[in-house]
Amino acid sequence: MNRIFFTTLSNEYYQKYGKQFVDSFLKYSTSNLIIFSEDMDCFDKGRVKVIRLNEVDKIDDFKKNFLSLVGNKFKFLPYFSRMDVWIYKIATHKQITSMFADGLGIYIDSDSVITSSKFDDVITDFIAPIENSLFYDIGIFRRVDDHLHPESGFMAFNFSSKTLKTNFSELFDEVINDKFYDLPSWTDCSLIDRAIIQNKLKAFDFCKEYQIKSTNPVYQSKLKKVLLHLKGPRKGKYSLLKRLIGMYR
Repeated sequence: MNRIFFTTLSNEYYQKYGKQFVDSFLKYSTSNLIIFSEDMDCFDKGRVKVIRLNEVDKIDDFKKNFLSLVGNKFKFLPYFSRMDVWIYKIATHKQITSMFADGLGIYIDSDSVITSSKFDDVITDFIAPIENSLFYDIGIFRRVDDHLHPESGFMAFNFSSKTLKTNFSELFDEVINDKFYDLPSWTDCSLIDRAIIQNKLKAFDFCKEYQIKSTNPVYQSKLKKVLLHLKGPRKGKYSLLKRLIGMYR
């Protein structure tokens, strides 16, 4: 099956940590990488391609509205003031699922670093159960605690799934049309989780497959041998207070 790695990046975040991810990918993987960006220069060089996000204008309008309704009122809480950033991930998922008719897409958050030349081999072994199945739409870490939505820093997408294409288009439209405000939390994880719970997406659960019981499943899986998610440790340090006010999703 054709395998495609992809991520989301802006110019600002490329300078902060994205360059580490791209450099480590080129160093340790032999695969191709697609970067979806709202403002980086588009190019197709070697194994890395940068593609402009289609929905930038809609996203800009959404972000302005979000900041006026929510973000500006909670500037003292970085979690709330940055809660609009994840819409780029949903836009990326929508766009890439419309680009390919088959194959497996592997999304990795750009604040990650590949740490070993064994990356390709470990990934091949890790995703084999979903890559060899035609039943699932998406592969995702569904974390052990029911108050936590899935970990979306690493996901697998079955591009041959028409259901997948339809759902991410609908999820993006829900955000743009402000319907996502009805959800208990406002993240890409909660949107995807609801689609799974409502059986709109057939999900392969990496946590269940590999018996991972952790709030930080990437670190407890085989992926920890080859992949470091730079912001991952913060998810393991949660308090009752943070849980009560919904800061862990």
